[in-house]
Amino acid sequence: MCRTKKFFTAVVKIVLLSLFLTLVFFEPTPPAKAGSLLLVADRLNTYIENQTSSVTHTIIFTPANNIPLEMNSIILTFPDADDGLWCRAAGGLKWRGSSVEGATPLPGGDPDGDGNCVQGVGPGSSDKITVVFDEALTAGVKYGVFIRQAPIFPPPVRLGTPGAANDIPIVVTTHYGGGGDVDSGALALAILSNNQATITATVDPTLTFDLDTATSDTETPPPYGVDLGILTSGTVATSDGSAVNSIWVDLMTNAASGATVTVQDANLGLQSAATGHTIATGTATLTAGTEGYGVCVKSVTQTNGGPLAPTAPYDGPNCDYTDPNHDVGALDNATPQEILNTSYDVIEGGRAEVLIKAAISNITPAAGDYSDTITFIATGSF
Repeated sequence: MCRTKKFFTAVVKIVLLSLFLTLVFFEPTPPAKAGSLLLVADRLNTYIENQTSSVTHTIIFTPANNIPLEMNSIILTFPDADDGLWCRAAGGLKWRGSSVEGATPLPGGDPDGDGNCVQGVGPGSSDKITVVFDEALTAGVKYGVFIRQAPIFPPPVRLGTPGAANDIPIVVTTHYGGGGDVDSGALALAILSNNQATITATVDPTLTFDLDTATSDTETPPPYGVDLGILTSGTVATSDGSAVNSIWVDLMTNAASGATVTVQDANLGLQSAATGHTIATGTATLTAGTEGYGVCVKSVTQTNGGPLAPTAPYDGPNCDYTDPNHDVGALDNATPQEILNTSYDVIEGGRAEVLIKAAISNITPAAGDYSDTITFIATGSF
């Protein structure tokens, strides 16, 4: 019986020694202490003074020492003189990892990690923000953490800012849950009375308007003229893209409500001083053998804005060089008539082709001086 007891005691001692060696073998190596963070910065969402709520902090830091897996934390310590200003109301807060400026998101905050904000009270104590994470940190890795209020905690924490000042020191510390502070680093912030500038500018109104008379889309100098040639009762005389000019309109404006172009004639038609007869203008489809005179818009284009558009009655579907496409709108010598508009918008590179058309009957008095003057006016709505 005596030998049996000794054997049992020896077995127990061996097992205890084995457990002790196992525990020592798996104990994590404590991190080095009193190191300096290789990088530390705080990016606030506002740098305006005396904010009382909704301030956020994005901390960027690079530890100098590894921190093993444990219930670790990051601590922000604010100036002693700012008690109750950075932490306007104490309580819990939330954080999550941030990749700002290429940082590695601090692990453990997916979707949100916990933290808290405490207020300093009197000399020797300071406002502090602490975020807690159950993860390891690797030396030399730049980490990022975004810290915000969490109003679901009673009482709701409120993060704020102090009065305007320069070089406000904030100390950021990494804390190892198994053995105390590890690395720390100081940064300086400037809080402003106002960090916003009001930018003002003026854009002068512009309106560019030009006419050309040609058989094709080309620029021509004044004076501008359209010679319909010899009128006969057997055909409708018209701008034709080959022998008889069209009137080309250029338009550009930055008027917010766009621009219009109006037309007004001098004689209410083609008038002969020698005979006193006028080939009257009117809205109609001109036909050979029946007197008539008017204008129509054949085409419109623009580079930007608009679009440039013809206005009734100058927008007839049959406005072209050849029969039977001779729909025209009447001209007026008393009231300008709108012929084009930019659809109540700015426009660049507006271009329109306007055709002139006339027809006579068998008894239209002969004369060589039939003429009219058409005035085009562009008006911007600024």
